[in-house]
Amino acid sequence: MKRVLGILLAFVGPVLAAAGIAGVLLIGSDDTVDSPATTLKLGDAKAVVSTPSLLAFTNTTMRLTAESSDGTVFLGQAHPIDARSYLATSSTYAVTKVDTSGLSGEVVKGDPKTALPDPTKQGFWTARATGTGKQTLMLELDGTPTEFVIMPVGKGGDLTVTSGIQVKNGFTLSLAALVVGVLALFAGLLLRRRRRAVAESGSENGPVAKATAAAGDEVDRATEVDAPATPSGTMGRVFTLGVISALVPALAGCGVVPTKVDAWKTSELTKPAMANQAEALAAMKDLDARSATSRAAIATSYDAKQWSAVRGGPLLATAVLGTQFDQLVKDHSVAKVSFTVHDAYLPAFSSYPMFAMVSGTETINREKPNEALQVITRSSVTSPWVLVGATTAQLKGLAAPAASGTPSTLTPADLKQTKAAVDGLTSQINTGKGSPALPKELGEYFAGLRTPTQGSATLKAEPWNPTKDLVSPDGSVQAVKTTTGQLVVVSYNLLVTQTAKAGYVFLDDPKNQYRTVTGQTGDLETVLNRYALIITMQLDKNGKPSVIGDSAYYVR
Repeated sequence: MKRVLGILLAFVGPVLAAAGIAGVLLIGSDDTVDSPATTLKLGDAKAVVSTPSLLAFTNTTMRLTAESSDGTVFLGQAHPIDARSYLATSSTYAVTKVDTSGLSGEVVKGDPKTALPDPTKQGFWTARATGTGKQTLMLELDGTPTEFVIMPVGKGGDLTVTSGIQVKNGFTLSLAALVVGVLALFAGLLLRRRRRAVAESGSENGPVAKATAAAGDEVDRATEVDAPATPSGTMGRVFTLGVISALVPALAGCGVVPTKVDAWKTSELTKPAMANQAEALAAMKDLDARSATSRAAIATSYDAKQWSAVRGGPLLATAVLGTQFDQLVKDHSVAKVSFTVHDAYLPAFSSYPMFAMVSGTETINREKPNEALQVITRSSVTSPWVLVGATTAQLKGLAAPAASGTPSTLTPADLKQTKAAVDGLTSQINTGKGSPALPKELGEYFAGLRTPTQGSATLKAEPWNPTKDLVSPDGSVQAVKTTTGQLVVVSYNLLVTQTAKAGYVFLDDPKNQYRTVTGQTGDLETVLNRYALIITMQLDKNGKPSVIGDSAYYVR
């Protein structure tokens, strides 16, 4: 037994000691294994970025250190969809591997003329560091999709980058392995020397000594079974247990080494439009503030182009027309508008643009608040949220958003229900037939458009943006799952053609701002009116729709 233990300790000792020395040298007192510094000449590339497999680890922290040869360097961590949107078509250097020779990768070609927005002014980073000289960024890796971006700020320049992986308690375990290894080696040598000494002693005393030793062995064996252990035996077992107890945590060090996980597929990544209700509230407050600034500037300049910073889709078209109305009558008044968020509906997307719906109350010039549902969209991670749709909607009648963590993006079956409901709504508007049935006031509104005094009219409702996918963030339909089904907002381009009876005309009306701005002046037999029509529907779990809100605005 002692012979086997001696051989084992003599073998394990050097191995542990060597591993301990290597660990101390490689890991260092900061528990981090660093790659050699690599200098990357970017050329036309705007940034250094990670690839999915590079960060597909859990239970560790990556330490990035970088500096720019020409001044300031920026290091940032973000969701891959946000990072991809930020870099857009820019040329980048993608890091695919980090080993003992440093970082290596390949250039992903893009437009060399693309100028990226200042990274230090963007709010989508989950971690960041910037400055002159060496800058360090710690990336907590838990297996979830993430990406790092390293780039010079201002002037270009070469980047010198070092990547390191933290090994929890690695330095301590390395020291322990070194100490245990040395002790194990010493113990093994000691046991082997004692055995040689005993063997040599037995050979010198001849057969009598051997017989005596054999008898002694029998006594020893009897002692082991029947009598209390001797002090020397106790010390031997204590030493053995001590070695084993030291080996266990040293070997357990393997459990704190970073764990490799499957790299995520870029094509399968999704990201919620916003993280939570608090972010939706902040986005709406920012939109309110920017809208107020735009209104004040437009009221004096009548520069309707400024609306594009806060409006999009049909609401941009009607805002532009409203500014032309104001310019016609020299109206410089500025409305005070604010929106208080009640609930937010936040579907997930695989790329930008993205949309979100918010319900709440809108207050205009301290009048009685109106309950409404609004749709906001964002074209890229660096673009602000803009308002593209709004209708009345009773808050008590709105279904609650899907529970946090529940997929809120439409499935193919949901999408089929949505398109069927939109087709029925379109038929109802154009012909008065179909499903869903329209609320009384909305039905009477369409009936009035169809039957002008002393004439007739035709209604033609078409998707607001027919060149886009029908159901999409920048299309004519935005839809999101709720706790009871779906919430759907549909935007139409509604053209109403009014024709006077034979022998009659629509008289010129200088006070009719719409006819004046659209050039339909004089006595006319036919008048064209165009509206941005927005309707909100709810679908139950079976896809049955009901109209719960609507709005109509003049557009050119």
